[in-house]
Amino acid sequence: MQIKLRYLIAAILILSANLSFAQTAVWQYDGKITYASEDSNYAQPYLCDVDAQGRLYVMSSKVTSINARNMIHYADPGDTEFTKFVDYFENGEEDSLSGRVGQLLGITTIVNDVVVSARIPNQQVPGGASSVFYYTDGDTNQTDVFGFNIQGAGWGTPVSGITANKDSIIIGGIVFQGPSFRNYNFSTTVEGAGYGSWFQMASQPLEPNGVHTNGFDVIRDIAVQPAGDYYNTETPFFTSRNALSSTSLNGGIALWTGGSINDPASYSGGKIQDQAGLLELDAAIPYGITVDHNNILWVAGIDSLRRWVKGFDLSLGLFATVADELPSQNSFDNPMPTGAPMISPADVAFSDDGVYAYVIDAVANCAYKFSDVSVDVEDIETIVYDFSLNQNYPNPFNPSTSISFSIPDQSDVKLTVANSLGQIVATLIDGNLSAGQHKAIFNGNGLSSGVYYYTLAVGSKRITNKMMLMK
Repeated sequence: MQIKLRYLIAAILILSANLSFAQTAVWQYDGKITYASEDSNYAQPYLCDVDAQGRLYVMSSKVTSINARNMIHYADPGDTEFTKFVDYFENGEEDSLSGRVGQLLGITTIVNDVVVSARIPNQQVPGGASSVFYYTDGDTNQTDVFGFNIQGAGWGTPVSGITANKDSIIIGGIVFQGPSFRNYNFSTTVEGAGYGSWFQMASQPLEPNGVHTNGFDVIRDIAVQPAGDYYNTETPFFTSRNALSSTSLNGGIALWTGGSINDPASYSGGKIQDQAGLLELDAAIPYGITVDHNNILWVAGIDSLRRWVKGFDLSLGLFATVADELPSQNSFDNPMPTGAPMISPADVAFSDDGVYAYVIDAVANCAYKFSDVSVDVEDIETIVYDFSLNQNYPNPFNPSTSISFSIPDQSDVKLTVANSLGQIVATLIDGNLSAGQHKAIFNGNGLSSGVYYYTLAVGSKRITNKMMLMK
């Protein structure tokens, strides 16, 4: 009987191993993306994200080095060198007395929009506060700024590691009475908070490792399930916190459930454990995290005793098991000779289809690209978009409102705003856009209260909606 049981257990283990292998991607290291020579002395990768078109955005920040600049670069699929998106030093935003950027703290994308959070220079707000730059359709000429004493509410504390769920709700880590988090509304449909403002909480959930020490061991990055229903209280999000020191045990990954978009105060966090202690994080920063389309949690182990990027299965709740790993030559526990030469992997991001992965390296000053060679790119299902124009939000508005729309094919697009006499008062978009969802911000400064009409024109197709400016 014991022999038969032994054979049965062995068969189950072999079957489980085969099933796991069938479900795991086969990652191939494809090479580096580097900075142009004029940027290489100032850029130091910190956090990153990929938009719906597959464009990788990488944030450099003074949070890790005073020699770094607060900058954003991007790389499109196939690029081997980054293109500068914005340099806050060059545009004057790093000015300590009048600028709005002391340190960049977070970056995320909403479809093709880019959102960046920053700490306002300490000389202006010694206790700490945030500014937020919203680049519609990844265009620096379509920028809206939120933040403390700027626009929106709830930015009177540094907000770091921001990420956005599919409802355009941004979650950011905060230091005020924390580490904790806040939810911010950048949706055109969700109610409960003004556009660009936080969902207020009667009480504030505390990260499970307890109160931070002097604001150092704080939440550095946040991850959500890409298709997660965050009206459902059982859908988790995740936070990454660095430790106070190499000997403390207050660093790690937390899993949060119990709350929702409209009830963030009900969230409760639990610390994720694993058998080998891989997720007992050290004092390094930022330990970037993300969740892929299979709901695997990926962690970038930036310190010298990790040098890996691993994917963790959390089907057992707060107990994590390693499900996947991006090949790293220098992985402390699983070196792969054909992998990327990771020295200090800071963050990881995936394309929406899960075929491509990117790891940014804070010391090597580059991004590594990987592809899933087990997937035939031609077999990936293509997303089909409608031609539609959504109701602006908020409505009525003063002075700004967001207008979102979608187009089925790459097209020349024009989005205009007219007054009640039919006179064009603003042209928000006039150019060629890719298929998919897009968003524009209309600012009614200088206009009188009343009804305005916004029109989306693509070829011979036109849609018009009305909105109310109320001052």
